Amino acid sequence: MQLSDVLLPNRSAEPVSPGVWSTLPADQRADGYDRMARAYDRVVGNGLYNRLVWGASIQNYADAAREGLRDAGRGAILDCGCGSLVFTARAYQSAPLDRMILFDRSLGMMQRGAARLPGGQFLQGDAFDLPFRDGAFETVFAWGFLHVVGTRSPLLAELRRVAAPAATVILSSLVLTNRAIGNRMLGLLHRQGEAAMPETEAEVTRAFSDTFTLTSQTLHGSMLVLQGTARG
Repeated sequence: MQLSDVLLPNRSAEPVSPGVWSTLPADQRADGYDRMARAYDRVVGNGLYNRLVWGASIQNYADAAREGLRDAGRGAILDCGCGSLVFTARAYQSAPLDRMILFDRSLGMMQRGAARLPGGQFLQGDAFDLPFRDGAFETVFAWGFLHVVGTRSPLLAELRRVAAPAATVILSSLVLTNRAIGNRMLGLLHRQGEAAMPETEAEVTRAFSDTFTLTSQTLHGSMLVLQGTARG
């Protein structure tokens, strides 16, 4: 699969570094996460941090990615908000990388991801204005991204637009639960501008169900995993 197979006719991509392309003008490619990518990996990729703060394990994240790949069809696959692949790189080593697009706003994060997953196709762009054709993907992932932008953002609508009819859609999001430490951390991230207004499991599930047909939901501590299908 070539990028031109899934990009909108009026969009183009330029190579930035090995395995990484951009759909953004050169003067818009910098992102705040670029300079904090290494620190992000050290904190967010720490197993103890995840267990203590979020009540989830790194294995939970990896397992969700592996299960998503098992449900993937034969068409194109999108990981929207792929970041540095700190949780998913190992699972993606067995993925059909020739038909998978790893998409994010931060070049710094994706360059770390490209080092973890040689052969991956990484593309920079705006998740609120995805550069892809309508119905381009048979499988859509968004791991740990929805709580950053919130259900009131255009993200879910854009994922629906680029998902083919009956496509598998899986996302994970940190949510408010009965875990006080996780709730406090979500509030702190929101006040620091690193996450949207915290939402409950019910609120996130309802927003997902308004857009997709919900087929399963699983809660690991504060991390909610939702799976569904795109409506025809």
